[in-house]
Amino acid sequence: MISYASIDYFSFEGIPFILIALWNIWMFQPFVSTLHELGHGLPALFLTRGKVKIRVGEGKGIFFRRPYNLGERFSFEISFKNTRVGYTQFEEQKKGSQLIILLGGPLVTFFLTLQAGDLLFARNLPSWAELLLVSWFCGNFLAFLRSVIPTYLKPTQSFPQGAPSDGMQIITLLFGALPKRNS
Repeated sequence: MISYASIDYFSFEGIPFILIALWNIWMFQPFVSTLHELGHGLPALFLTRGKVKIRVGEGKGIFFRRPYNLGERFSFEISFKNTRVGYTQFEEQKKGSQLIILLGGPLVTFFLTLQAGDLLFARNLPSWAELLLVSWFCGNFLAFLRSVIPTYLKPTQSFPQGAPSDGMQIITLLFGALPKRNS
C-alpha cells in the first residue's frame, strides 16, 4: 500500500509546517546526540575495562551530570549549549573493539532514521504525528551524515582544531594516520 504525506510541504500552505519541523529538529537535537553517543558508550562499557565518559553539549552550563558509577566506570554529562556536539571518551583498545565502538553511534542513528522513515512511509498518520516524525527523521539523518562523512567537524571549545568525525576516525583506524587539518 502506498501512503502519501498528509502535509504538502512544497506549497505555500506548507511553510508553517516546515518552520515547525525546523524548530522540532532543534528541540530533538539533545535526544539525537545522546542516543548517538550512547551507541558508542554502551559497547565501550562492554569492551573496555576503564572509565567511559559521555558528554553531550559544551560549556559549563551542565544540565545533568551522572558521575562515575557502575563500578566507578560510567559518567554522563549533558549541557544544552550546542547539543550537536558530543563525544564518548574511553581507553584505547584493540583495533576490532575500537571499530565496534566507533561504529556504534552511526549505527544507532542509522537505525533510528530507518525506523522513522518506515513509520512515515508505511502508515497514514495524523498531521501532528507526521510532523514530529519528519523532524525526528531529519534530525537523525543529519546526525548520521555528520558522523559518517570522513571530515573534521566544526571547531568547538573541547576540540579547537575540530574533532574528527566517526567516519574519519574509522578510516584512520583502518588505514593509518591521515594528514592533520590545516588551520
